[in-house]
Amino acid sequence: MKQFLLGIVFTLVVGALVVAGVAKFGMIPLNADAKPASWEWLAAGLARHGYVEAHAPKMENPVPVNDENLITGMQVYTVACAECHGSLDRKPSAFGAGLYPPAPNLIDHPVDDDPESETFFVTKHGIRHTGMPAWTAQLSDEQMWKVTAFLKRIPTLPPAVKQRWKDSTGVDAPNGQEKKGWD
Repeated sequence: MKQFLLGIVFTLVVGALVVAGVAKFGMIPLNADAKPASWEWLAAGLARHGYVEAHAPKMENPVPVNDENLITGMQVYTVACAECHGSLDRKPSAFGAGLYPPAPNLIDHPVDDDPESETFFVTKHGIRHTGMPAWTAQLSDEQMWKVTAFLKRIPTLPPAVKQRWKDSTGVDAPNGQEKKGWD
């Protein structure tokens, strides 16, 4: 049994040294314009989802969901988020497409199936190695909760908020009937 455990430890140490050597000699591509290996994509996704699920606060959005707060959330989105995640006129972001991984277009692919507490957590703390910054120094918690409420409800916005969207962009807000998913 002792030899078996030593074999496992030896294998783990050698494996770690091989990974460190591969990294040290530049054999892992880090350029943002290269397609990641499937194992890298899978590992990063699992780590991101696992971390957010484990550390996001388990709470409801403390900001009342009403037209005024949704409009404020839409305004915060326009100022803070649209540069990477796509503008309200539904044009994709060239800047966001250049990030690794590319920033999702949150107007055409809203986060309506994610818990608001997780969207708030990601907005507040960011996600390392993705280009998603932590907004703690730029936005108040209240502003982050309002933009979270807006993002959650893009497919089902009330008429007054949809009208404000159209007035500010000349483009109709999504109606929730468009194709969803990360095609």
